[in-house]
Amino acid sequence: MIYLLIFSLSLISSALAINCYKKNKIIFLVFSCIAILLPSILAGLRDKSIGIDVEWYIIPSLNQATKMSYYDFMASLSTPEYFFYTLIYLVHFLPNPLFWALFFVELLIVTPLYISAFMNRKNVHPTFVMFAFFMLIYNFSFSLMRQFIAASFIVLAISLFYYRKEKVLALILLICSIFFHSSSVFIILITVLFYLFRRSSVFLFFLSVLMLISIANIGSILLLLSNFSNVFLRYYNSFMNRENESSFFTVEIAIFIFLILIYRFLCNRSYLKTNKMYLFHLLFLFGVFLSFGSIFSSYVIRFSYYFRFFGIFTLSLPLNKNIKATGDKKIFCRCGIILLLVIYWVYFVVYKNFYNTFPYQLSCYWFVFSLIK
Repeated sequence: MIYLLIFSLSLISSALAINCYKKNKIIFLVFSCIAILLPSILAGLRDKSIGIDVEWYIIPSLNQATKMSYYDFMASLSTPEYFFYTLIYLVHFLPNPLFWALFFVELLIVTPLYISAFMNRKNVHPTFVMFAFFMLIYNFSFSLMRQFIAASFIVLAISLFYYRKEKVLALILLICSIFFHSSSVFIILITVLFYLFRRSSVFLFFLSVLMLISIANIGSILLLLSNFSNVFLRYYNSFMNRENESSFFTVEIAIFIFLILIYRFLCNRSYLKTNKMYLFHLLFLFGVFLSFGSIFSSYVIRFSYYFRFFGIFTLSLPLNKNIKATGDKKIFCRCGIILLLVIYWVYFVVYKNFYNTFPYQLSCYWFVFSLIK
């Protein structure tokens, strides 16, 4: 299976890169590039039928770009996602623009996550972060491309701001995320609140309850806000047209709850609070809590996908060497998390084909042959 082959090669390259970092920086960069490029190339070579949103907005946007100037193309957008559509406009000049569009989209998702994992390597295992990404996010990223680029940028921005004190660069990345997907502005506001009140469990609990109540009444809220801006009217119309998918999210929530219970069994509260990844832990918990909004709306549940990106870091905490626990306890937790992640991928990607990415279909044959020539 092509997915497992690429996953394996990328993970091996990632592990080799981390091991070579202190010995040889050039070899580290080579293996890191391989780890990042392999999944990006696989995403670019896929057929247009792989991934729900490819035929929904990528291909129409590419076709539209060929008929317009850049200014007219930007003016035709109904949302301020200018960076994403600038990328689409630029690649339409290249041969086989669909390949390059899908390749660069995945590259923009994978690269910030890989950099974030490497920056936080003292707290999380970068190779396991990539493994969790492949199991939970990779196939899904074939559809929610704009949103997942924004989510990846937010993760990197928080890593730079919270752990490296690179405030200017973090701010630039947050602004960029908004111009890749406008909904990220709400995630940024929530993240700021969690950062400011990360030590106040009471406040965070009431904030989470307030968010869930808002989701329960999201239709009325969007309709009210639409009186002030047509942007909210567009979201309201999308909300009304969505079919509920609660049956899917019930299984997903159950798996995430088991994942949380397993790593909390090993990582107690005092360890998490002293760990630098505590903010990521809180945001992941909030995302799982937010997933219960699927009871009310399968559209609003998309907001919880942003917080899944923090989860792939949090789930790596049990692999931290600084955890004080018996060997059997560590082995149980680590094997349990790996098993549940594999079950998630097999169930939703392979068995249910929820993301419309299985089986993989290759496209762009002529592009590969043109490279050989």
